Amino acid sequence: MLTNIKKEYSLVNPVYIGDTAGDQEAATLANVEFIHAAYGFGKIDGKTKSFNSFPAIVEYFMDKA
Repeated sequence: MLTNIKKEYSLVNPVYIGDTAGDQEAATLANVEFIHAAYGFGKIDGKTKSFNSFPAIVEYFMDKA
């Protein structure tokens, strides 16, 4: 499904922000960068960018702009 969204909207560098291992797996299968919302419900395996609040995620992307 994420692969279809990438194609349909011609997304070049999408990011999936999620809080579960299933979210992480979906992003990996679609070759989409994954960012862990650690303030959510789930846990993830492996190393990835992780943030403890929504404002921290916003700040991260604003600094990249």
